[in-house]
Order: sequence, then C-alpha cells, then structure tokens
Amino acid sequence: MIRNDIVRVYREVHSWVGILSGLFLFIAFYAGALSMFEEEIQRWASPPLQMEYITPIEQSQDLIDAVIQKHPGAAKNFNIILNPSPEYPARMHWQERDPGADDHAPAVNYFADFGPDKELIVSKEKASIVGQLIDTIHQQVGILIDHELAMPITGIVSALYALALVSGLIILLPTLLKDLFALRLAGKFKRKWLDIHNLLGVFSFPFHLIMALTAVVFALHDYFYSSQMVTIHKDSTAPRTGPPAVAAPSSDSTYYPIDQLLKDLAVSAPEFKPEILNYRQGRGEKPKHMLFVAGKDPRHHASRPRHGLVNLNAFTGEILATDYMPGRQEALQATVSSFFALHFGNYGGSVTQWIYLVLGLAGAMLFYSGNLLWIEAKRKQNRNKSGFRSDQLLYRLSIGVSLGCIAGISSIIAAAKLFPTHWQSLASAYTSLYYLVFFACIGIALLPIKRDASGILLIICAFTSSLIPLSSVLALSDNTAWNHADSTVLVDILALGFALIFAHQGFKRSVL
Repeated sequence: MIRNDIVRVYREVHSWVGILSGLFLFIAFYAGALSMFEEEIQRWASPPLQMEYITPIEQSQDLIDAVIQKHPGAAKNFNIILNPSPEYPARMHWQERDPGADDHAPAVNYFADFGPDKELIVSKEKASIVGQLIDTIHQQVGILIDHELAMPITGIVSALYALALVSGLIILLPTLLKDLFALRLAGKFKRKWLDIHNLLGVFSFPFHLIMALTAVVFALHDYFYSSQMVTIHKDSTAPRTGPPAVAAPSSDSTYYPIDQLLKDLAVSAPEFKPEILNYRQGRGEKPKHMLFVAGKDPRHHASRPRHGLVNLNAFTGEILATDYMPGRQEALQATVSSFFALHFGNYGGSVTQWIYLVLGLAGAMLFYSGNLLWIEAKRKQNRNKSGFRSDQLLYRLSIGVSLGCIAGISSIIAAAKLFPTHWQSLASAYTSLYYLVFFACIGIALLPIKRDASGILLIICAFTSSLIPLSSVLALSDNTAWNHADSTVLVDILALGFALIFAHQGFKRSVL
C-alpha cells in the first residue's frame, strides 16, 4: 500500500506536469493519429499523374543516362521505382526546386520514362504538401517554426509526458481495482471525466509510455550524440555514422545492372522485398556515391516509417551495411529499431494503422479530459472568488487550442482541393491557413461572454470537416482529375464521420 502523503505528492506532480504539456500533447496526438494515413491523405490531395509507358527494368541505365544528360541536377539524388504505383507512377523519380520558388516550398517531383519509340518523357508533379504538414504538426506539437528550434520543445514536452504517465499510474494504484472498470457517464461532471481519464490512461499505458520515450529520443537525439562526442569519444576519433560511401571508379562508369542486383539480393536476402533504389551523390570535388535499397520483410519490423534500408555498392552490387535492414540487424540495433517501429506503427499492415488511429484519438481525449479534471478542481477552490480566475482562463484555452487544432487541420486538408492551383504547393499558404483558423478558434473561446463557446467551436469543426468530402464532390462534378481510389475515399468517409459527431455535440451544447 502506498502512503497517502506519497500519493498526494505524485498527484500534484501529475496535475501540474499534465497542465504544462496537455495542450501540446493533444495537438501531437490528434495530428499523429491522422498521420497514420499520411499516404492516403497525400494521394487524396494530389491530382493523379499517369505515365502511359513504363520502362523495362533492364533499360534503367539508359533511362538514367538520358535523364541526367537533360537534367544534370537529378544525378545528386534519384530513385528507380521497382513497382510503379499512384505515388510513384514511373520508373525514375527525383526532386528539384523550381527557380524562384517559396523558400519553404517543397521540391517538385519529376517522373521519367521512355516512350514507345524510346523518346524520353518527363512529367512534373506539384504534389500537395498537406500530408507532410500534418506530420510536421505532429512532430513539432503544433509549433510551426524552424524544425531545429521546435524539436527541443517537443523533447521537453515528451519528457513531461513520460513523467505524467508514471505519476498518474502511481496515484491510481491504491484504488486501481475498485475504479478501473467504473464508467459512470451519467454521474457528476468530475466523476464522469475521471472515469474516462482513468480508463483511457490505464489500458493505453504501454502505448503511451513507448510514445513518450521514443519521442524524447527522436526530438533530442542530436543533443545526445553531441554529449557523447564531448564525453565518451572526446579522446578518440569520432565514430563514423551512417553507411559508407563509395567513390565512382571513373567518370564514365555505369551502375551495377539493376536486374542483376535484384537477382543477387534475392539470393542473399530472399525474404527482403525491394521497392525503391535510391542513388545519391555526396559533396565535394570528387563526390562519392551511395545506393540505398528500400524494402520490406514481412517477418520483421522496419526502423523507418515506411521501409527498411540496405546499403549496397552502386557499382558492384556488394552489400555494405545492414544496420537498418529488417532481419539482418544486430541484436542491439534490432532492439532500438523495435521502439521506432512501435512509434511509427509500420507493422501489421492496415490493421495496425486503424488501431493506432483509435489509440491516437483516445490519447488526445486523455489529455483533454485531464485538463478538464484540473479545471473542475480549481473551479471548486475558486467558487467564491471574483475577478480573474485561472480555471476559467484554462478552460477557455483548452477548448480553443484543442478544437482550433481540429478545425485547422480539417481546413488545410480541404484546401488541397479548394485552393487555386498555384497555391497548392506553397507551404506558407497552408501554414497561414492553419494558424488563421487555429487562433480564430482560440479568440472565440476567450471572448468575454458567459455562454460556453465549446458549442460554437464544435460547429466550426463540423463545418471544416464537412468541407473535405464537399471538395471531393466539387472536384468530381467539375471533371477535375483527382485521386478517388478506394483507399483515398476513406479520407472523405472519415471526415464525414467526424463532421457528424462534431455537429451532434455542437448543437447539443448550443441548445443546452
């Protein structure tokens, strides 16, 4: 049995840590839940690009030579796509930034193939950045500033998150068996939200603990490496990080034949299924070359969000490094990779995607309910006070930030089809729209009125969410070429479901 004084200390720690990090974590979890379907959102938001002919894999070297002759910048970093798909509809893909483009605009996607008469066909695609932006909102807990400045904040929030989890479990232990399965939705306000909060927290505790610890590593790993360099490795040569680069044998050398490379890889790693070959050049007067083969092994998890990687010699096909190759990692590297895989949810296929979506939304609800519990406790303490009350301010901020995040993300997704074409690749346009809606919702929540603003904000969330399927209907009726495959229709279905839920709750609270 834990002493009452210890429980009280941990309750204070849990409350204040939760308040400090809760609003950031709501944004991170809501955006993170949606980012599980980043590829589907990206495909939904981008007009399809269809290549009429696909170059045979045996002609890849000829295609590479032809592209580099016409587009020298492609030599720095390009992909050979083994299995063309809606995301990669051609044999060769690379990215270049348009001259005079927005500083924060993403590079433009280029795709190349040979035509029926072996003429080079190059297509340019300005894919929407909305899927990537949602993931950035998730990574940077809603703070859309320079990535290097935002990540330390994410690391601090994640550390507070881990502390809140542990302290919350400790204060629940004395009454765990009695209160765990108690879900009194018809009871008093505090009891209802406390039951929801406890139930979500206990049953998703392993998931949240892994999210917290891995997020700390993701956000602060550069600082960890720097501290190791000045402590552990200060008297020795710094260990080389990353796979080895290989110098080109001569200026006119060709890459190892891709069809033979795939045959060799099938013999040495038969369960590894290659999908993309990424060729890169290093910097310097004599740039060295690297070849990464991205693929999957259904028996093992991957340390990257979408693929595992194996590093090969681009000119001999020799395997150089397997640090990130599923099934070929050493025990320590495989253990570390398992944590990454658990964070990314890149195992188990679509079933895991849906589970992580539900867990992510439940996590957002966990932080929202935690804030409401603290607010209710403060409301009772300040019941007889007049003038400024911290509980009122925090409640307004909680609903403004939480519902503002939801409305802002729905707005930028809908904007992918509603914006004029020349805006759709501008990062600044999406960022400005997100912040405009986000801060407008906070402003509405902070208006000095007695009526609860949550009803109005929920109706705004319903409206912005309904714009997503509406934009698809408008695109179809206007004969606009958009991706509306089975997987992308899920985006419209989910948005419509959210819109109905928000509308029901919004009108219910507005009437009450």
